[in-house]
Amino acid sequence: MRNGTTGVITSVRANGSSPDLDEIHVDTGDGTIVCTRSTFDRPNGGIDLAYAVTSYAVQGATNDVSTSAINASTSRSKLYVDITRGRHNNQLYATRTVNDQVVDLDEHLPRIETTLNSALRNRLARSHTRTALGADPTAADTARQSTARTLAGLVAAQCRGDSGRALARAVVNAEAAVRRIAEYEPPPRIDEVLPSRPSCPHLATRWHTTSADVAVFLAIENPRVAHDQAGLPGVIGSRRSATDPARWDRVAESIRATATDLVCRQLVDHEPVSAVATIVRHRPEWLTDHLHSLADGGALARCDIGRLSTLIADVHAWRVEHDLIDNTEPNDPLGPTPTDPLDRARHAQLARRLVTMRQRDTSRGIA
Repeated sequence: MRNGTTGVITSVRANGSSPDLDEIHVDTGDGTIVCTRSTFDRPNGGIDLAYAVTSYAVQGATNDVSTSAINASTSRSKLYVDITRGRHNNQLYATRTVNDQVVDLDEHLPRIETTLNSALRNRLARSHTRTALGADPTAADTARQSTARTLAGLVAAQCRGDSGRALARAVVNAEAAVRRIAEYEPPPRIDEVLPSRPSCPHLATRWHTTSADVAVFLAIENPRVAHDQAGLPGVIGSRRSATDPARWDRVAESIRATATDLVCRQLVDHEPVSAVATIVRHRPEWLTDHLHSLADGGALARCDIGRLSTLIADVHAWRVEHDLIDNTEPNDPLGPTPTDPLDRARHAQLARRLVTMRQRDTSRGIA
């Protein structure tokens, strides 16, 4: 099959009512596979005969007997694979030039113009491909630095002024390793600042990227985390304690942006045709600023979408009623306190609700 699985056909079933329902059963090492015509039909190419495959496909395989066809263009690496697949016997088939007096019935086949044995010896003796060390002279030094230091140690060496391509490559490799681990083992307490991983593919990718950003930050900084605090201080520590505040700012911004996008998607899905969905799609500055502040406090991690939707609608209605759509700063969505007693009371109530949202209550969601 396309993924390299091989097996033995044990049953062929033709369906008289429709050829599309024809089946073949294939016994593989992992059990029996039932393939319909849409899988095994030649135009679709889902499966093919396994006795003739490319050298690339048999890399790593071991058979009792290996039979390979070679020609004048066979590379050293391909030839090596071909003659090392058989446990008991390896056979090579090649064409050669025939005497001019003999009628050549196979003139369409590729030719090895010299004696076969000497051609094979020459092909195995030399290689035109570059080794990893030839392609990158710093590969050995990079490997030594990667094994001798952690990511934090490598970054510290860069901060001390050490330079060089090998060190830079070692940092990149070490960071990539941390990111790969984070995909399967998310960093501690990441659920304190990010909502649950979404099913939407592009948002799931964002979630994984931010989770990896946090993992890299923790590996480099090893911050003193305040576990009794919610939000960013409880996951990545405080900005004041970071050895590189700019790095802290970058990972904090990644958390804010991702948490905000995930919650906005939840808001739109909650009531797709509502006024709140329209507001969220336009994402006014006051809403973005407010959601970022909620993300800093961890209030978006376990957000009550219904209450948040109601508050957004109420704040927007206030802004429209008091002509504040284009006249307020993002961090002051309600504008100045009005003089009318009733409006002043409504203003105070909305302000309290905005503040209360930042105070996450894990047992009741957000107020």
